[in-house]
Amino acid sequence: DAAKASLASQAKTQGIIRTDSSSGSNLIGGIPVYISLTTIANRLHLLSPTIQSIIAGSYVPTMIYIFVSPDPYLIDTGITEDDIMNADHNLVPLLEIFPNIKFVFTENIGPHRKVLPLLHRVKNE
Repeated sequence: DAAKASLASQAKTQGIIRTDSSSGSNLIGGIPVYISLTTIANRLHLLSPTIQSIIAGSYVPTMIYIFVSPDPYLIDTGITEDDIMNADHNLVPLLEIFPNIKFVFTENIGPHRKVLPLLHRVKNE
């Protein structure tokens, strides 16, 4: 749709999304680069600018994992798939443009959920 195409064009113009291999790499020394994030419901609106900043860097990560939980814990009220889809008008198109972003629903163990599930996923690489 037009909004998605506009965001994609803007992202490419600003260098946020790279379309050729000469302008960034997703490996450092042949090793994959993984970014692990977590957020809580009242901070979902900050994901889009955070992701844009990451992928505009010198190295495009191999994968960006965003670990969230539907379960409330401390000040986190929990995040559902609907919350993600409705969080920010730029987030969903950004996810479609940059397919190496993956939301992972996990147990809500607080801030450790951005590290422990990722280590479990990549331990054999």
